[in-house]
Amino acid sequence: MKYTIEFKDIDLELPNYNLDIAEALEKADKANMSESKSYREKTETLYNTISNILGKDKVVELVGKLKECDPNDIQILFLTIGHSYNKPVDDYQDKITEETMSKLEDMKEVAEQMNKVPDTVTRLKK
Repeated sequence: MKYTIEFKDIDLELPNYNLDIAEALEKADKANMSESKSYREKTETLYNTISNILGKDKVVELVGKLKECDPNDIQILFLTIGHSYNKPVDDYQDKITEETMSKLEDMKEVAEQMNKVPDTVTRLKK
């Protein structure tokens, strides 16, 4: 599968998704949610994770050096990368949900028709 992102009007192809990348994203996400880490530590963790995935030069090009960049850019870039890697699973889950909803809608229509049967039987008996 190909994974791509758009960040600041720049299209980027991500490296192939694998367990190492999944684990790195998971660790960074957990660190980012940790209440025991400072904002600086969280930001550095995200920056380093992004650098390991995209390459340090590419990250400097996109957001600048760590001490000079907008921390929001780091957060957004990290989330964008995660969303891209999760997109196939999200799309699959959306498809299953749509199919289930369609089946439920069909069942609702059948139930509505079944509710009309007693009225039809009553009319036929008259």
